[in-house]
Parts: sequence; structure tokens; C-alpha cells
Amino acid sequence: MARAGSSIYPPAPTRYRLLMHRISVLAALLALSCGGGHGTPAPAPTGRSYADYLQQGQEEGPARETLATGKVDSSDAMNVHFIDVGQGSATLVEFPCGAILVDTGGELNDQFDSEPQLVAYLKAFFERRRDLNKTLDALVISHPHIDHTRSIPAVLANFRIRNIIDNGDVQEDIGGKPQIEMHNWLFQHNQEVAARNQARAKKGSKTRELPIGHLDISSEDVGSDGLSNDIVDPVAACSASPVDPKIRALWGMRIGRSEKGLNANNDSVVLRIDYGKSSVLLAADLELLSIAWMSKQYKDHLALLDADIYQVAHHGSRNSTGAAWISYVTPKVAVISMGPYERHLKTWPEFTARSFGHPNVNSVDQLLDDSYGVSAMREQPKEVMVGRRGAWKETPSEFEARVIDRALYATGWDGNVVVTAHPDGKLEVETTGRGDAESVKTPQLSADAASPAAKAAKAPAVAPSAAP
Repeated sequence: MARAGSSIYPPAPTRYRLLMHRISVLAALLALSCGGGHGTPAPAPTGRSYADYLQQGQEEGPARETLATGKVDSSDAMNVHFIDVGQGSATLVEFPCGAILVDTGGELNDQFDSEPQLVAYLKAFFERRRDLNKTLDALVISHPHIDHTRSIPAVLANFRIRNIIDNGDVQEDIGGKPQIEMHNWLFQHNQEVAARNQARAKKGSKTRELPIGHLDISSEDVGSDGLSNDIVDPVAACSASPVDPKIRALWGMRIGRSEKGLNANNDSVVLRIDYGKSSVLLAADLELLSIAWMSKQYKDHLALLDADIYQVAHHGSRNSTGAAWISYVTPKVAVISMGPYERHLKTWPEFTARSFGHPNVNSVDQLLDDSYGVSAMREQPKEVMVGRRGAWKETPSEFEARVIDRALYATGWDGNVVVTAHPDGKLEVETTGRGDAESVKTPQLSADAASPAAKAAKAPAVAPSAAP
């Protein structure tokens, strides 16, 4: 709904400016989707963390380090939990000294409800980590789409929050309403905190209760080396670990607060986290337009895009991945947050991975490319379904079978995926499996230690009618 006295479309000068932006990034979009004018992606940065990159420079080729193959002490590590919330996203980043939650999922239909799944996962986490006192140091909402905002009220009702981060977009629709509720809850909570502090002061008490911090991130606020402050980066070192995680925002709302009509995916809050020599890039629902803008903004600081662990943008859709972009990220491990192929409602519209054709075969191919794709290997190859096209009304989606041997994971294939990142750069991956009661450790090998080609094997297309 537009504000009183305003159009749902940007004003004419704004439309012209946005058109100029699109024209200015057209060449970058072509490079991102095609790998450059000669079919070859740009050279990838070699630093595995921003500090390493500054020390090492870019003169070396893509690194293919040997990853952890045995059980490693995880007491001093960053654990990135990609929680299975169906077609949606919810990522818990656990540190020895705190935790943050990025998005709240997820899918809701007659076959699956993501909210109890998410709440149960978080309750089990806090039962194990009682030292955290059911407290999230930050709740980050990347953008107001329902597959990222659905369980905001449940998270606020069940857990303590120290800081809230979003992109400031206000959408009065199914996806935006939970975020608006969050803003209202935050205002009321901080009003109550202020009243309690005032009452204490009148009694002569010097005790003060801290309000919840809040930040709307616009890309205009993000410099060429990202944005970091006490709200974005609320986790420090402590007695449990001397490592101080470095959390920074790389992207936010591109357009002005009052401008409407553009895709909220392109305004997603993007986070980069460095934990010692390990790093993770959480790309939310970026699409090629914002990826091109980001690539242009960080062209002199490409190390900020270079990460060991990559959450694949926009659930692995066809418009979320390009050769140049992946060559900038150079991930060892990549994870797609999306629902399972098997969940099929056979109705229209159907908000499932099956209907959307996620993950798309072109994006998967880019992620598995021998030259610049995911460099680590799965311990055991896995046969999965990847989308050739999404459904549209009476036209069904199409999928084909692939064998994945690289360290490309997906919640729709593997259930909950937890990547343990150690300060020395070693990684481990743990998956629950879909429907499995117990988790299975899948320590990774380097691409050098396994198949050098590591290409995904193709099988004939499978029509949706032939699937369960």
C-alpha cells in the first residue's frame, strides 16, 4: 500500500536515475552471467579472510587447501547452522561467545510448517548452549519477504534479543507485515525499558537496563570496506575464546526509504563474517542486478567477497549466480537454503522449491565449475534433483537428476547443514539428512585430494508427473 499522497511507483527523476543505474551495470550483468566477453571469469582473489588477503595480495591462483578430515575440537569455532525451514531461509551463526540469527523462514502449507521446526531447533540449541541464556546478540532480517520473515513473532516471543537489523523497507503485504510487527514490538519494548529506567532513577538507583539496538541498513550507509559497528558486530572475544569475530554488512536497501516498485531481493542485507582465518558470506536473496552493483562497489576490495563458506543467493534460482561472481567468492563450501523436490502440492500457485524449480541447473553448474566453483569435495557423492525451469499455471516445472560430488549442500537435499569453521581455516560439515534422526559427519577433502575434474554427472530429464 502506498503512503498517503504518494504513488506506488518512484517519481520520474527517481525512475530516470534507476534507469541509468541499470544501463551502467548492464555490462557487469553480462559478465556475471557469462563469465566475461571471452568466456573466462575474472581472476579470483586468493585470500581466505580479509586479513590474509591484505597480507598475501592477488598474485597466486585459487587456493585448494586440504580441509579437516578427522574430528576436530569445536570448542573454539564458528558454527554456521543452515536450518531446514523448507522453501525459505533461517541461518544461525554460533560463536563461543554469542550467536546471531539471520532470517526466520520459511514454508507453510498442508504438508509442512516451518515455524515449529525453527523454534524447536533454536530451543535445542539454547538447551545445549545454556551459557547464552536464550539470547540472540542480533536478529537480522535481510528483506521483507515471507520466506524470510514468517517466524519473526515466534522468535521474539521465545528468545531474548539484543539487537535488530533490517534494511528499512516497509512493505504492507504478507512478507512485510511480520517485519512491521517487529518494528512495533521493538518500539513498545524500548518504551517500557525507558519507563523502567526512569522509575529506577527516581528511586536513586544507578542500575540501567539497555534498550534493544536497531539499525536499518541502506547500501548508501555501507562504504567500500563494508559497515561494522556495535549493532552489526555485537559479538566479541570472551573467556571462552580469544577470537573476536568480525561481522560487517556489505549491502542493504539500495533505493530510498520512500521509493517503491523494485524487487526487495536486490535490497537484501548481506553479511560477511570473519572468524580467524575462516570466513562466511551470507548473500540472502541477491539477484544479478544487485550482484552487479555490489561487484562494482567492491571492485577495489574484492577480498570482501572472497569467502570459505557461501550461502548461495536467492535459494539457487536462475537469476542469482554468475561466473564472475562465483570467481570472486571462490567458496570451499556452498549451501543452498531451499525446500525439497519431493514436496509437491499440485496446486497453483505453489510456493515450494518444486514449483520454483530450485535450485536451478544453471546456477548449480556455475557453482560446480572446475575453474572457479566450489573447491572442496563431499565425502560421498549424492544424487539430487535440480530444476530446468519453474512451473507456471498449467505448465509444470522440469527437473533433472545430477550427482553432486563437490561440497555443495542444500537444506532441500541434506536437511539441516552445519558448517564448523575453525580459526585456523579448517572446515567440517555436518548434515542431519532429510528425515534422519541422527546427524552424519561428512568431513571434507580438498579437490586436489579427490577427483580433479569433479564434474556433476548428468542424467535424463525427469518429468514432474514421474516423481512422488
